[in-house]
Amino acid sequence: MSATASSPVRSDAAIEVVLQVDDLVVGLPLGRGHVARAVNALSFSLGKGEIFAIVGESGAGKSLAALSILRLVPPQARLSGRIWFHGQDLLAISPAELRAVRGNAISMIYQDPMTALNPVWTIGEQINETVRLHQQIGRKAAADRTLEVLALARLPNPRQVARSYPHQLSGGMLQRALIALALSCGPEILIADEPTTALDVTVQAQILAVLLGLRDTLGLSIILITHDMGVVARSADRVLVMYAGRAVESGSVLDVLPQPLHPYTDALLRSVDLTGPRGQLAAIPGAPPPLGAAPAACAFHPRCSYVQAKCMQAEPKLRAVADRRSVRCDFPLQQVSADE
Repeated sequence: MSATASSPVRSDAAIEVVLQVDDLVVGLPLGRGHVARAVNALSFSLGKGEIFAIVGESGAGKSLAALSILRLVPPQARLSGRIWFHGQDLLAISPAELRAVRGNAISMIYQDPMTALNPVWTIGEQINETVRLHQQIGRKAAADRTLEVLALARLPNPRQVARSYPHQLSGGMLQRALIALALSCGPEILIADEPTTALDVTVQAQILAVLLGLRDTLGLSIILITHDMGVVARSADRVLVMYAGRAVESGSVLDVLPQPLHPYTDALLRSVDLTGPRGQLAAIPGAPPPLGAAPAACAFHPRCSYVQAKCMQAEPKLRAVADRRSVRCDFPLQQVSADE
């Protein structure tokens, strides 16, 4: 299982970090004073012009981690840690300061465009309003910017799309309209939450091509949230694998996909065919633990094909095993020289 020869992966050499997340914890109250850590001590960095994928099954905490960057979490959620962006901790700045970041510097593409877009406004009206609100420009300039970003998102006939209502567009066109909306204020960072979910393979490839093109032409840094290792292989530079709220493996796509270290990463790769038809794919037995019910040991051990006695006794630490690569496993699948 390897990235294809046309992999978009870029070199890590002299990468400029634009976003740094340190020990992010997202606690969700479960009642009776109990708080479950839906995201637990998560750390990662995002480089300039990089596509960084966060992957895992539903409930892994990947979307909640991404939403926490802009503090778009439920009001009852408890956030701690640090999220550094241009010398500011986004978890500590005031609501007014955060509003200046949202949309302008960091923008988000939501999973379901039909619920993210207003059904009674045209696409053009929705982008125009966003631009005028954030950029404080006139109607003509906002209308010109709307057509510009619709073209950037590779929508045919931007003027017609701008006059259309959401229900008049296909799923792929809706997703590209949502990308245009996210681009409208010229952000540095784009957070794409499952942008290819519920799209067929052809349209999925088109959406990924749009994101890659935006990275290359605008220098955008992109955080890509997905459950699909196939999407990771076709688009990402680095990947972080999450399970039960924790990072279990991270590294370059060119390192992780050919030689996964964590059994969960390996299981995700075996559940999707990256190289062509091979017959029946391997399912991962069982299910992730419910929120707040992860075992006080390796959270993946009930589903792991390589489980050993130690795995059931204590939670493994996240260990650096190479430059910018780490794994949370006491018995990694490949021989590595761990840097404790």
